[in-house]
Amino acid sequence: MKNFHIIFILLFSMLTCTQNVNRSLPITSTWYFQMDNEKIGIDEQWFAANYISTDAQQVTLEHNWEQIIGAEYDGWGWYFTEFDFHGRFRNAALSFTGVDDNAIVWLNGKKVGEHQGANEPFRLDVTRFIQTGKNKLAVLVDDTGGEGGMKGSVEIISFREPEDLLKGKYFGAKTPTHPVWTENAVIYELNTRQFTPEGTFQAIEPRIQELKELGVNIIWFMPIHPIGEKHRKGTLGSYYSVKDYYGINPEFGTLDDFKRLVKLIHDAGMYVIIDLVANHTAWDNPLIEQHPEWYTKDNEGNIVPPNKDWHDVADLNFDNRALWRYMIDMMKYWVAEVGIDGYRCDVAEMVPTEFWIQARKELDEIKPVFMLAEAETPELNAYGFDMTYASAMHRCFNAIAQGKKSPTAIDVLLKHEYYNYPQASMRMRFTSNHDENTWNQPAVIRMGRDGAKVGAVLTCTLPGNPLVYNGQEIGLDKALAFFEKDPIVWQENEFREFYQKLLWTYQTHPALHKGSMRKLKSENDNQVYAFVRKQEEDEVLVIVNFSAKPYEGNIHIENVQGSFFEIFSETLVDFQNGGLMMKLEAWEYRVYVKKSKS
Repeated sequence: MKNFHIIFILLFSMLTCTQNVNRSLPITSTWYFQMDNEKIGIDEQWFAANYISTDAQQVTLEHNWEQIIGAEYDGWGWYFTEFDFHGRFRNAALSFTGVDDNAIVWLNGKKVGEHQGANEPFRLDVTRFIQTGKNKLAVLVDDTGGEGGMKGSVEIISFREPEDLLKGKYFGAKTPTHPVWTENAVIYELNTRQFTPEGTFQAIEPRIQELKELGVNIIWFMPIHPIGEKHRKGTLGSYYSVKDYYGINPEFGTLDDFKRLVKLIHDAGMYVIIDLVANHTAWDNPLIEQHPEWYTKDNEGNIVPPNKDWHDVADLNFDNRALWRYMIDMMKYWVAEVGIDGYRCDVAEMVPTEFWIQARKELDEIKPVFMLAEAETPELNAYGFDMTYASAMHRCFNAIAQGKKSPTAIDVLLKHEYYNYPQASMRMRFTSNHDENTWNQPAVIRMGRDGAKVGAVLTCTLPGNPLVYNGQEIGLDKALAFFEKDPIVWQENEFREFYQKLLWTYQTHPALHKGSMRKLKSENDNQVYAFVRKQEEDEVLVIVNFSAKPYEGNIHIENVQGSFFEIFSETLVDFQNGGLMMKLEAWEYRVYVKKSKS
């Protein structure tokens, strides 16, 4: 009888634990929405448990807030609800389907956490804040562009370990097999129109060796195809309004010119990817007349753009499988006949993932290709793509340089990436690209000249692969026009040597492209970010003062010892395991590489 009681207790405990882990309670109460275009809600404590607003309107979470208010709106918006909770959860969390773009969450007047990243599921531990009976939930959404608001359901879930809240759907999943030559990939985005005064492929040829010497091994060409004239923006139009997927923009030269350029780049030991704009075409692309059924239409049968701002392009409808066949055959043509090595895929998450899976499979049958997605979606790293944009980290760098965040925010994003992306996912680190340069100003303007250098050091030393947008190697401080001819004025300065040292250090040190990372403590982690990357005998120590104030204090370098070479000052330093007293000027950075015993 005693054994029976023991077995019963064990079974009951197991059942209780299982239920505790798996149980969830959807929040089905009424939601209210309130705009905060003056960004006063935090100061006025709209999140307080006793806050009552007469301006909030009843909403559902099925729509973005543009649909709710009937107008485009970027900025702050608040969502409120009251719900009853009578669950018996050992640990409770709020589970969100996603927000666009970032969120801060309060429960019963207490801040429980925040999230960065558009339309990504996230969970916040509310064990200490939730109460039996009535609860008031307030969610501040910060939209930085495009559609905004909360998306989908919100639930209360039980959990066992805090780590369980961090694990996303693709934690532990695997990526496609990456081409061997991408392991130490340094990507250079080249804007053909603005790269030289001539704006042609032939004018690029004499500068291939210059890019090689800079430390680049993958050149990404922005779209090379003819640009649509119908509904064109500006004088020359957007590269992303493609008139002929098989053609070459006559501004740039001929197909033979491009083939020759690809061969010369290959001969220099580098690789070529081109921009693929699969989601939409120009309005005068012949496909509109030949296959109108391949396009998205409104209720009246009119072909529509992807959104109001992109009025110079027509949206493709990937529900039609004949479109898939056309697109994949076209992608295979550029790989097989022209010799490119892969694609950077514009707005990749606006195209079905299943399409990318099929395209990757057929391309790899020709040769191993490199696929870069303009997206942060972990699913794309699992299916079809080698690399995705690390846009949240880019925004984080901006905020730190502008004094809006602490360097500790980097750790939050690295932890998020670890738990949400498949193993061996390649993330593209950057401080600029064509969008950021044109619409949000060059990095040296957004982050300051010195802050931009600190950001560049981190793009080349944190786990991931660095991107350089043409002109960054000279500290370009001009926002290049997007729809006009606006060539870069190449004025040499200290930036070229700075980038050259960084990029070659990245290329030649395995610790920086496949090594482990260990964070080091300082006496002020709100100023200093320090870490060690290690792969077998290769070791790199990075210390940056990511702030406008000087720093003097200890850096705790446990388990770091030996002779190291600092790449910028070109000095040798012997480190002994323990504390390291260090003076750092505002925005100062140091990168130490361990000298080999040989």
